[in-house]
Amino acid sequence: MPEKALVIGSRTYKVNVEEGQEQRLNAVAMKVDQVVGQLRQALGQDIDRDRLLVLSAITIADELHDIRARGETEKHTLVSFHANLADRLDALSRKLVKA
Repeated sequence: MPEKALVIGSRTYKVNVEEGQEQRLNAVAMKVDQVVGQLRQALGQDIDRDRLLVLSAITIADELHDIRARGETEKHTLVSFHANLADRLDALSRKLVKA
């Protein structure tokens, strides 16, 4: 498994990555680095690294939670739409059979 160097919060971390997953890992690492940078700007450059990484993880997990919640809401909306559409199609087909 190849090793990849990632820069997060101005530090380099070496991690193993499966073949073909390098681009995805880069994108994920860029997201983490972005959040670390935003928090560092908001909280000051002298913030403890462990605290910064924990707050970054919480921020990203909160974002993921919101995305999943929106997905569930959209799923329920889509299920309701399909049920309504099926009812309307059934009613229409009954009208056509009577005609």
